[in-house]
Amino acid sequence: MPVASVYENGGIIGQTLDLGSTEQYISGLATPSFVGSATGNSTLSLTGITGLQEGDLVVIFAADDNSATLNSTGWTTLAETFAGDIGHVIAYKVMGATPDTSVSFSGTGASTATAWRDVEYGSIGTIVQNGVSTTIDPSSIAVTLDNSVVLVLAALDDRGSATVTTAPTGYTVGPTAFDDGGCAQLYKTGVSAGTEDPSTLTWSLSDAVISYTLLLKPAASFGNFKNSGIWNLNAVYALPNVNNYEIPYGTPDYTITTFPSTGTGVTGSYDVIVAVDANIASTDDGVLFDLGGAGGAGMAAGVNNGTLRARAFDSSGDSAFSIGAGQAHVEVNISSYTGADATYYFVVDQSTYTLTVYVQEGGAGSASSLVQLGTDTADGSTTDVYGSNSKGYGQLWGFAIADLGAAYEVSFTGTIDEIRIWTEDAALDASGFGA
Repeated sequence: MPVASVYENGGIIGQTLDLGSTEQYISGLATPSFVGSATGNSTLSLTGITGLQEGDLVVIFAADDNSATLNSTGWTTLAETFAGDIGHVIAYKVMGATPDTSVSFSGTGASTATAWRDVEYGSIGTIVQNGVSTTIDPSSIAVTLDNSVVLVLAALDDRGSATVTTAPTGYTVGPTAFDDGGCAQLYKTGVSAGTEDPSTLTWSLSDAVISYTLLLKPAASFGNFKNSGIWNLNAVYALPNVNNYEIPYGTPDYTITTFPSTGTGVTGSYDVIVAVDANIASTDDGVLFDLGGAGGAGMAAGVNNGTLRARAFDSSGDSAFSIGAGQAHVEVNISSYTGADATYYFVVDQSTYTLTVYVQEGGAGSASSLVQLGTDTADGSTTDVYGSNSKGYGQLWGFAIADLGAAYEVSFTGTIDEIRIWTEDAALDASGFGA
């Protein structure tokens, strides 16, 4: 029920006071807290995490001597692969009104979960792999906000039991599980902004070992409801656009506002940042952009009923999506972001052959933090990020797209507001995007 503002008596920012509003003002950053943990095997029960509630973020880490696959839906998968002789899965999910009670895997001998309150997912570092060893030195990670949480996820091959005998300095040993291989989550809270470089982790037994480093950021905390009014306010104040991740890169090389449309082709052997402003519906299908697939090299992204696919660095032998090591490919469920304005970022670090996909709710420059949806690294068999065929925006150009699957390779059925692209510039360094 909107009510007109009265100066010096309950006036809110703007023209009206909406007594029915359930939105709240952002008052700062919350203090993250550890809720609890759980261990399992191919079935990971979460019912033992006392007090798990709506809004809590749960991180799962599972490992097996062979392949490992996540069967449960609604989770954002950060890794689902076989590396260092260990099949493993890393994923996270923000709990809904009724928190999940279990998680299911295929071919997984050991699984762990940690639950966190007042956090947002930040980023995941690169995998570290050792041969047969008892020790591993986890990768460092950029921490963007004070009072963050850093997790070290470590796995050990072919061991039915073992212990973490030495944790990285300052880290607490959390859940540890073993079956046909083992995995552990270790965590450090209150981490200051800067670079966090965990020290060496040691297992009690020796075998192939891997580790990842993962960042959780403090979430926004909320104050008064927006229907509570601001008393005796003599000036209008607007919140600034506090999270504009594009500022360091200046004016885009290409800005596209007409959809569907095409652009001139050129071979791309540079870092790439593509920003797509769109309100993608859960039923939308089609190409968001196609930067050219000549000679088998191509970069493209598209959606199909709430699933987003993106790829880059395609070699001519990798003809199908997710088939072949010459491409970097990401597939992720974006149902948590459909039906609302958002900016999707597709970032390629050409020097490391890595493709990373992010989303920012509310669009570029909003108060929302950047969320990493997924990342993948190609084997370096081609240095071309995309090929020389013409570019397509909101549509497939010709037939030379880097294959996403037939359902994704149609003209986009929804509405794209704008696409911005930074590339074809040898000085462009996208490796620090989002930091």
